[in-house]
Amino acid sequence: MNPEMPVNCQSCGKAESEERTVRTLTEVELPEEAAGNVLNLCMDCLETRTTRTWSPDEAKQERLNEALVEEQHKPAHRFTYLRDEDQNVHLVRVRPEWIEEQSPTSR
Repeated sequence: MNPEMPVNCQSCGKAESEERTVRTLTEVELPEEAAGNVLNLCMDCLETRTTRTWSPDEAKQERLNEALVEEQHKPAHRFTYLRDEDQNVHLVRVRPEWIEEQSPTSR
């Protein structure tokens, strides 16, 4: 991404600034053809959606990755797992229509 281009939060639409950080997240375990998909969320919007954050060095990270490959694992259907630039994994409630509409009302 061009560092001179402003990054906007895809939820609230606010631009990144000195007061507001916008994090770029990618979905965990995406197939290769979808690896370019990213989601930009400001910290306020990310915090309203984050249920838990895991550090990559925790045993929970390994269990999370195992759960993601289980097709019948219910949390995998209710949540989207996102990885940020620091490789932390966030368990985030995100519906596909929320991403398309970029609407904060689907929280």
